[in-house]
Amino acid sequence: MFKSLDSIFRLIDEKFSNYVEEFQRLIQQPSISAQGVGMEECAEIVKEYMVKAGISSAQIISGKGNPIVYGEVKSGSSEKTLLIYSHYDVQPPEPLEEWSVEPFSAEIRNGKIYGRGTSDSKNNVFAMIKAVEAFLEKFSDVPVNLKFVFDGEEEIGSPNLPSFIQSYKGRLKSNGAIMFDGTLDISGRPVITLGVKGIAYLELRVRGAKRDVHSSRAPIIPNPAWRLVWALNTLKDKSEKITIEGFYEKVKEPTEEEIQLMREIPFSEEKVLKELGLKEFLGGLTGEKLVETLLFKPTCNICGIESGYVGPGAKTILPHEAFAKIDFRLVPDMDPHEVAVKVRNHLRRAGFGDVEVVELPGYPPAKTSIKEAVSQSSVKAASLAWGVEPIIYPIIPASTPMYVFTRDLSVPTAATGCGDSEGNIHAPNEKISLNVLRSGIKYAAALI
Repeated sequence: MFKSLDSIFRLIDEKFSNYVEEFQRLIQQPSISAQGVGMEECAEIVKEYMVKAGISSAQIISGKGNPIVYGEVKSGSSEKTLLIYSHYDVQPPEPLEEWSVEPFSAEIRNGKIYGRGTSDSKNNVFAMIKAVEAFLEKFSDVPVNLKFVFDGEEEIGSPNLPSFIQSYKGRLKSNGAIMFDGTLDISGRPVITLGVKGIAYLELRVRGAKRDVHSSRAPIIPNPAWRLVWALNTLKDKSEKITIEGFYEKVKEPTEEEIQLMREIPFSEEKVLKELGLKEFLGGLTGEKLVETLLFKPTCNICGIESGYVGPGAKTILPHEAFAKIDFRLVPDMDPHEVAVKVRNHLRRAGFGDVEVVELPGYPPAKTSIKEAVSQSSVKAASLAWGVEPIIYPIIPASTPMYVFTRDLSVPTAATGCGDSEGNIHAPNEKISLNVLRSGIKYAAALI
């Protein structure tokens, strides 16, 4: 019954004008997690659309933080289960003066719908709901059992998702998971991500006198800013090697399978350098070595430093405190907490035991093999829906909570989505092409 998607694709084409009107309503409802704006109201709309589509079990699960919208659909023809994750919260729309339309107007211009969330990620939530609706309307059944987790806190780091996963672990048992929250490549090709780097995020704090003092007393008063700079200087050498004892001991080298996937990833060096106004990449890296370093090597990065007076004009002070925020992007099988412990021990051995190390929330890395059924199905679905072969990343240099599925639920997981490659995600004038939205719904159906 489900061998051909043609009838589903035709139904999506027939219903698409109605879908657009419904999508506009979803965009018009603000759901800004960082500001706590409209979250419950938007969750209600998502639930309403799910019930209308035939996901009658849809419910809003409230607890600590913003609500999660959950739902299940039973298949009459398969015992397999697919878990689908996406999110309905959005980034703040500021700066408002740079928008050419109202951020939540869902205005259509030149074949594009404008509004915050159109490409990240209400489009992905909507596409999945409409794909289910098409199957149930056409066949009164779906090809696999489906479980939906629509998050309300992704844009603030999903702080309560791990506890939700733990609380509902038995209920969420699945054969595979799709994180449907991605964007097309700039070339228009779909992107499938099979892994993410983890992240350890730390704050280093150094304190001296109980208040700032006159800089003339620098010969006799400890300067926390210098102390912090010296401590930071022990973490990495000039060749970019991280000098923390044991830092690399759990690094898992990429497999041949992953290296081969990496070699097929398009990476425009000239375009990136031009965009960033750089003459070359760090260490003069280029070609295959550049991409391999980006994807498969852990990092130690200074995100920001703050101390003393940095305003206009002169103010000759010796600061009484200094702070730095640093992050480490981690590859399999590194652990963020273990990295924090190693940094603390390293600083103590280096004579900087007075430097306070504060561990902020982080993620472990996650990875799924291309050989898994969910990976293979994603590749096939992408080709069917978009008419081109997808770009497959064995791992990306960014970090997401993919580990809650791969580690906590032991479910092979692929990440993909139907965001517009020119959608201005997280920026003013976010938008999605009507053609991309239509193909995105077909993509969701093909994945299912």
